[in-house]
Amino acid sequence: MTDPRVIVFSQRGLRPKVSRCSGFEFEDVVASVTNAQVLSPIHSKFSTLGEPLVNRFNKRFSVGSKVDAPFRCPPISGNHDVMFALFQLPSDLVALSGIRDSNQFGMSVCFIEEMWAADLDRWKGHIERLNEFDHVFLASAGTVEALQQRLTTPVSFLPFGIDSLRFGPSDIDAPRHIDVNNIGRRSEITHQAIRKWAADNQRFYYFDTFTPGYVYDFRQHRQMLAQLDKSSSFIITNRGVGANPDRTNWQEELSFKYFEAVASGGVIVGRPPEIPEFGKLFDWEDAYIDVPFDCPEIGEVLTDLENDHPRIRRARLQSVRAGYERHDVLYRVQEIFESIGVPLGESAQARQAELQARANNL
Repeated sequence: MTDPRVIVFSQRGLRPKVSRCSGFEFEDVVASVTNAQVLSPIHSKFSTLGEPLVNRFNKRFSVGSKVDAPFRCPPISGNHDVMFALFQLPSDLVALSGIRDSNQFGMSVCFIEEMWAADLDRWKGHIERLNEFDHVFLASAGTVEALQQRLTTPVSFLPFGIDSLRFGPSDIDAPRHIDVNNIGRRSEITHQAIRKWAADNQRFYYFDTFTPGYVYDFRQHRQMLAQLDKSSSFIITNRGVGANPDRTNWQEELSFKYFEAVASGGVIVGRPPEIPEFGKLFDWEDAYIDVPFDCPEIGEVLTDLENDHPRIRRARLQSVRAGYERHDVLYRVQEIFESIGVPLGESAQARQAELQARANNL
């Protein structure tokens, strides 16, 4: 089977931020399994001023979807079967104005990483733009029904996917020199308790000490993060509630970090989201160790876990296997393309074979 002709529409030329690197990695895997061309608009000398104005107009009026922001975009040669677009936020949709001829695509689908149900009335023109797609996928399960009521285009939940070939360890029994890894949103109570536990027990506790911004190279960033996770025994991971949880009614969602931790074999410690999708995706024994977000006794929990070697090895093995067999980006690509009736080709089959070979070698 030959690969379909695909364009991956990316934000990487506009917003090279740390928080978006997982999405750029997702796009790279989509491109690799479809042999796609990655297309990204870039800022013109007017777009840095024009984009905020266009976004503001889109938020207030549905007709804002007809107003283009002044982006520059490389030309597209020839016709393509599919355009796949990934957006971190609804505001990213204004970048579509960089595409001058949508008639070059037989079908178009998009995947939005973060969209909160309580926020939908703030995105009037942005939501109207979504009707231009043949299928819309959301990583925010709790928003699917509310968005579907506003669109004629089908809307479906799609979990995050991980590059398991990058994050998967070559040897699950290799030493892990980071005892606890806690990057991103965290509880100050739990953080201080881990700091004390690490100091009292000569343990290595890795956590961020600054607010991340732009990256030099997103692939190098993802490779470094994969190395950190593969070197970590325990990874503190909690439910996603967004940057402004009061505004989003504390809607609980899966964060990308769950998939990174599972693929790397780092044992997840934390409070998962109370949503059905989580139980379906992480349904094996000890897929996570449930502790409260604020956990002053976390040191005792970690010590008990460290002393139960068979349990931890079994949990690590099951997680890495799930990364290879269930949570690689390939499986999300298969779901996307099945929804629009476009078959994948040889590149996808080759990745499937490599993933299965790694799982068999565990």
